[in-house]
Amino acid sequence: MTKIEERNAQLKNILISKKLGLLADVKKSIGDRLDEDVRLTFDILKDNPDKSVHELLKHVDARIIGNKSEEVDNIDAALHKLKDGTYGVCEECGEEIPLKRLEAVPSASYCVFCQNQIDKINIDEDPRKERGRTAEKDDYFLSEKE
Repeated sequence: MTKIEERNAQLKNILISKKLGLLADVKKSIGDRLDEDVRLTFDILKDNPDKSVHELLKHVDARIIGNKSEEVDNIDAALHKLKDGTYGVCEECGEEIPLKRLEAVPSASYCVFCQNQIDKINIDEDPRKERGRTAEKDDYFLSEKE
């Protein structure tokens, strides 16, 4: 087995392992949510705060499941790239993305250096940076005025 084939086998194992872990998390989250919903169907929620907390938890769970599903989609795209021979190569500089980075961020399309440059450009283009504010501060400020 060549060095490239060995690396691709490692990458495939990393991606499949990560995907299986995410799918197991989603399955467990859905199962937990269904169990909770069934339990609450038989327990009468006593007051509005109980109902509010229950609804909030449902929304949080849905967001978490959505994020994990998106990660699964990204891993599927990475597996497709691996099959095409383009996975693990920085889309900016063409250098091989280190295995440790791909283990940490399987959907990484850029090496750390190029990703940092892209992030720096995105920050520099944010007009709020000039005024010394961040999006969170602006959003908080606007919501308080309204």
